[in-house]
Amino acid sequence: IWGVDSIEAGFEKLQQLPSRPETVVTRGEKGAIGLDVDGKIYEVASFTITPNNAVGAGDSFNAGYLFARRNGKSMQESIRFAHAVAAIRISENPLPTLAQVTNLLGDAHA
Repeated sequence: IWGVDSIEAGFEKLQQLPSRPETVVTRGEKGAIGLDVDGKIYEVASFTITPNNAVGAGDSFNAGYLFARRNGKSMQESIRFAHAVAAIRISENPLPTLAQVTNLLGDAHA
């Protein structure tokens, strides 16, 4: 549709628009990349985990991202939060709790 061969090239096209949607693209082990409405790009690394079951990883990421944004977090913070939710989901199998996500985020900063 866009005639580009990379996420970055697609984001460059979006940056040329007078207005743009907030956009986040997940890249598995390579983390995620986001473009905010002001045209700023954020690259956020994912957590290093051993996957147990990848079913629901994308849905978990999306839910975590939306939860964080609706609770006032920045795009970068929200992507990191979403990575934590997805990491717990695919490594431990249960639906992550807020306490589990907060613990993982806290451990990552130690």
